[in-house]
Amino acid sequence: MTAIGILAFTLVAVPALAAGPAAATKTTPATEAIAVGLNDGRLTLTAPGATLEEVLRAIAAEADFKFAIKGDLDRPLYATRLEGVALAQALHRLVGNTSMVMRFAPARDGSQVRRVAELRLYATTRRAALAPRDEAPSSKSRRGRAIRDRRAN
Repeated sequence: MTAIGILAFTLVAVPALAAGPAAATKTTPATEAIAVGLNDGRLTLTAPGATLEEVLRAIAAEADFKFAIKGDLDRPLYATRLEGVALAQALHRLVGNTSMVMRFAPARDGSQVRRVAELRLYATTRRAALAPRDEAPSSKSRRGRAIRDRRAN
């Protein structure tokens, strides 16, 4: 097994095994169909029917960066095919308007190009409906009285 294969196994399989047998065997037809390639910092992706979270986990394993999510990213992916797109740009395209932090580190080969070291996503969660206010005077009537008082003086 190559160093990349060992690393991919460590990042993907070991945490799943630690979570229990049910988590280790959780695969869907979509996750089996995800094809990720990385060549000179450019991403090639084919992921028909996969969710955004599945795709980002596959990219993180291939590109060797840390990946964390806070919230729910189990939504369908709209861009299911990318070819030769710079990794950081591809991640921006895939994530869309989801809040994120992308941390960069120096390249491992000593070149001036920085690599993605970590990606954190802060997905939106459903907000609880606001509780109705107790009966209080409306701001409109208060504001109206304040304006009338100023004009009178």
